[in-house]
Amino acid sequence: MPVDLVLDLKFLYSPEVLYNSLSQMGEQGRDNYFKGILFLDMPYLLVYGILFCKILKNLWSGTHLYYLTLGIASVDFVENVFMMYHIRSFPAVSRELAFMTSGLTSMKWLLVMILFTLIITGLLRKIFWVAEKKEQVH
Repeated sequence: MPVDLVLDLKFLYSPEVLYNSLSQMGEQGRDNYFKGILFLDMPYLLVYGILFCKILKNLWSGTHLYYLTLGIASVDFVENVFMMYHIRSFPAVSRELAFMTSGLTSMKWLLVMILFTLIITGLLRKIFWVAEKKEQVH
């Protein structure tokens, strides 16, 4: 399936974009998309949720920033459920649900950007904190 048709990679798409993407996929493409969400994306959100939770706990111990990964996984889960509904109900498209799905997709990517910013700053903090600590010892 062409990447430009995969809706959970898009940011702030309209109900028309959702409809056009699902239409261009064809019946077999929509079925494959549905199975991909169910058998790949759903288990993957658990894997990345746990992995990034552990990374944030390590980099930002003593904080509750690791809850961010639970938020991302939860948003991703609901987005996936909504997308599966769109696929199964196609060609009918609920404009309201399409806007909500798009909003969840966009929220997921904003949270992922925050997550990676926290990981990078946490790594830099650890590197410079360790270097500073070594200088204080000498």
